[in-house]
Amino acid sequence: MKISVLIDNFNYGVFLRQTIDSVLIQTYPDIEVVVVDDGSTDDSAEILRSYGDQIKPVFQENSGQGVAFYQGFIHSTGDIIMLLDADDYLHPEAAAKIAAAWKPETGALFHRLCAVDKDGRKLGYSLPDQRLELSTGNLVPYMLTHAGRCNVPSTSGMAFRRDILGQVLPMPPEFNRRGPDGYLRVSVPLLATVAALDETLAYYRIHGANDHAGGTARRFITRKIMERRKELREREYRQFRKLVEERGLEIAQSASPCNADDHFEELLLDRSGAQRMDTTAYWKLVWTILGQMREEKMPLKRRLRQGALAFLVAFGPKAILRRVYPNLFG
Repeated sequence: MKISVLIDNFNYGVFLRQTIDSVLIQTYPDIEVVVVDDGSTDDSAEILRSYGDQIKPVFQENSGQGVAFYQGFIHSTGDIIMLLDADDYLHPEAAAKIAAAWKPETGALFHRLCAVDKDGRKLGYSLPDQRLELSTGNLVPYMLTHAGRCNVPSTSGMAFRRDILGQVLPMPPEFNRRGPDGYLRVSVPLLATVAALDETLAYYRIHGANDHAGGTARRFITRKIMERRKELREREYRQFRKLVEERGLEIAQSASPCNADDHFEELLLDRSGAQRMDTTAYWKLVWTILGQMREEKMPLKRRLRQGALAFLVAFGPKAILRRVYPNLFG
């Protein structure tokens, strides 16, 4: 079983060698490296050419990550396709562990990402949250009752069976520039059984230019980050609704595209803005957050901590909030 690792790159020359090398040193023997450069203007092209025939470079005009994945798919030959952003890198046994866990019915396999800083130092948390189980199995019933939501990682934690990925590529144009992993998250589980390895098999680098996941730490959160994430969530839900309708399925009327963390960000956005909801609306939102944390089976300790934080955000003085969220209330 051959594995292709598709690396998408745009001006990440400073990280590119470590990313490529992390694939070349994989313990799994039958592996190919396809690197799509999305019109970089730094030294990325020179770096790619320096590898000779160790990798398969593909050069395109700047068209976005979604197009890069499609071009990489076209130029790849593997039975399993692993995705990897050019600022992230793999654990040496990632491919071997994925291959060992793969079953004939597996359409996609997801694993966790270890958050690291720009120099590769561990930040002490993983993505998705280590305290929540990764989604596995036939996810269609769950996603229909949760408006497309499921607990899966971003790009560098995704691997797909070739024929399944081929059914969802190329992506709709609105996902080419931002949120291609969101498109894969809502489309692939409708087609195939999902598996998961509860291990961190890749490293997600937080370095300032990729603020989407970096916003999971309080010191990184800004209104811009949360507004982007809200826009991506809404786009994912629209796509999921479209795919569901095409398949003759129906989303439960009570389903919400927002989880507890999403509602918490809604609370943060409102409290940090010029316009504010009234006290009754804040109480309702806090109560919704507490209910969803219970539904999502979060550990009691986390529910208590997050519930207290939600109450603080809703009703606490701005002076305290500035200390907790310096980039949001500063």
